[in-house]
Formats: sequence, C-alpha cells, structure tokens
Amino acid sequence: MLRSSLRSLGALRCVYPLIERRTLATVANTKETGFKIPIIDFGLFKEGDEPEKKRVAYEVLEGFMSSGFIYLGNTGLPKQRVQKAFDWSKKFFNLPMEEKIKYAWVTPESNRGYVAPGREKVSRLLDQAEIEKIRQKAPDLKESLEIGKEPSDNYQVHTPTVRSSRQNRWPEQRLPGFHEDMMTFYEVDFIMRHT
Repeated sequence: MLRSSLRSLGALRCVYPLIERRTLATVANTKETGFKIPIIDFGLFKEGDEPEKKRVAYEVLEGFMSSGFIYLGNTGLPKQRVQKAFDWSKKFFNLPMEEKIKYAWVTPESNRGYVAPGREKVSRLLDQAEIEKIRQKAPDLKESLEIGKEPSDNYQVHTPTVRSSRQNRWPEQRLPGFHEDMMTFYEVDFIMRHT
C-alpha cells in the first residue's frame, strides 16, 4: 500500500527540477537543525544493474531509518501528473483545520485519512508513557493524508477492539475532483512501480 504523505509533495516540488538537471546534490540539509533528507535517483533502480538496484534500495531504507523521509528523482512519473498532485495537495492542506479533521483516520490500523500535526511520532519504543514524553519534547510537525488502493474490501481490519475497513476518506463536497485525480495519480504511480 502506498502511503501518501501529500504534504511532502510540496517539498519535493523544489527538488524535482534539480534532480532532472542532474545536479550533484545528494541530500537536502537544514543547517540550523542538521536534519537531512536524502535525494535518491530512482532511475538507477528502474534501469540499473543488480548492484545499483541494491544500492538504491539501501539508500531508501537508510533514508527512512535516519530521517523518515526521502526525495525521489527520475521516477518516470509524468511531470503533469506530479504537478497536478502538488496542486491538489496545496488545496487540501489549505483547508481549515476543522474541515481537514473531518477526514481524520479512525484507527491507526485503518491507516486511511487525515493525520494532524502531533498525531504520529516514529519511535522504536513500545512503552506508551515514554512515547508521550518524546512527543511532548519533540512533537511531530507533519500532517498527511493517507490514501491507498480502491476498492479495498480485502484490507479489512478486525481485532477484538477494532472493526474498521481501510476505505479512503475524501473531501467530496469541498474539493470536487480531488478523489478522482488523486486516485489516478496513485494508479499511475502503482503502474510505474510495477512495470
């Protein structure tokens, strides 16, 4: 399942043209914080030999483990599709918080819907009290809209405490066309990754 953190697309817009020109940048670095997001040439994974594919896979894994984010260049995704996703992302995240929260995910198991800033925190800790301490010290500043395959009847979540399906949550009334365009983007991405 693709986890679409649409807010990240806005940051990618700044890097995407740079990657296409094949600059020497390999990391986006914020000097004030030391936070680094690796810039990965995904074309090497799609077209490269086995050692190159392994190197790209390692870079992706390392990026997610170190910062939780990566920038991908040379994905093969059509530029106009990417731009349209950026445009929709901006429209969605510019909605008032009280509107976005209507589309919040119901359970973490469903992993579909809006995630407000501060709701998630990546940690290897298992103790909820320790996780809360970390959240208080360094809150999660990102927001995202999690989407996935449709229909998703085969992705039912049933546990003793949770009965939920993984259906996407869309602002149909506020953003007509958003659902269709984002699912087209999702499907193009899926096809590009599996061809």
